[in-house]
Amino acid sequence: MWNARVGAYPRDVGKHDLPPATKRGPVVEFSQDGRYMLSAGADGTAHLWGSRAPLRILSHAGPVNTASFSRNSKSVITGSDDGTARVWRVSDGHLIASLQHGAPVTAARLTPNGRFAVTAGRDGFVRVWNVATASRTRSYELGGTINDAELSRDGKFVVAASSKRMAAIFGIAAIRELILKGHTDEVVAAAFSPDGRRVATASEDATARIWDARTGASSEPLTGHTAGLTALAFNNDGSRLATTGTDTDVRIWNGRTGAEIAILRGHSGQVNDLAFSADGRWLASAGPLAAAIWETSKGAAWPGAPLYYVYGDPPPRLGTPRLDHVAFSPKGWRLLTGWRDGGVKLFNCNLCGGIKDLQGIAKDRLGEIVRPKRPN
Repeated sequence: MWNARVGAYPRDVGKHDLPPATKRGPVVEFSQDGRYMLSAGADGTAHLWGSRAPLRILSHAGPVNTASFSRNSKSVITGSDDGTARVWRVSDGHLIASLQHGAPVTAARLTPNGRFAVTAGRDGFVRVWNVATASRTRSYELGGTINDAELSRDGKFVVAASSKRMAAIFGIAAIRELILKGHTDEVVAAAFSPDGRRVATASEDATARIWDARTGASSEPLTGHTAGLTALAFNNDGSRLATTGTDTDVRIWNGRTGAEIAILRGHSGQVNDLAFSADGRWLASAGPLAAAIWETSKGAAWPGAPLYYVYGDPPPRLGTPRLDHVAFSPKGWRLLTGWRDGGVKLFNCNLCGGIKDLQGIAKDRLGEIVRPKRPN
């Protein structure tokens, strides 16, 4: 048996020079092919690099709030307080297009082939762009501040979460607008299920909801959290939905019916982000002082403690950097973390691999313990 609650320390792979009193650490992401990593922060830069690729600095004239890859891993989009989103070529960091949103950009995404971009901002607008011509093709007004915007996996739709207590699904190639109303406070996060049939939203009203992406019909509120939510995530097949918030809990729900399955308690304060591994076997939660890596379950028996706590700096203590963002690599063995001191750290979760990987680790460890004696 592997010991739970193992303390682990990642290695430094990047650093943003954040202004004093910055309230959020760098956002982090892996490319879908697993070759590149991306981080973006309030220092006005995004950092793009890979194991065999040099660091490239992608610059804006204001804090960079959002950064993400296209699914084909060929381009990156960044969005900034300077009112622009910029599209960059991954291979050499070349600027492809500058998109003039006209207000601070809070979310920016690329369709799978990178041909279209979606930007959302503090002006309450969601805009669709042709990347090749840097021209706007659609514009939707939801109002308030757009706190989050995520694409469906096929890139045909975007769901946006607004401070005006609602969310909406908008069409990208074709005009479509479906308003999702039911929350009683700001909607802070939204996501499509992997098959695109459902949308989940998380709100500061301490509830989440699951919506039919075609009709807009809502489930009953997912209740149990005792304070506002901060993040949510579907697993790889959409059968599980994880939510978290300022009450320190991570809750697991049936991703189709909304029935509560488990409560994971392992953090000492607000949890800021969630990420499932690509194979659905692991869940990472970003607590104030550490990331927790949990082994998932298809049933109701979820673990009482995480497999790992991944700390920023040993030993963990009050006053150490806060953790805000986590992202798994496509194979789920590496965890990228963004800390409020500007640090970007990478943890290799050896135990997160398959049985062959575990056998290899066991063989290596056994070789370290039992070494053949050299002949005299």
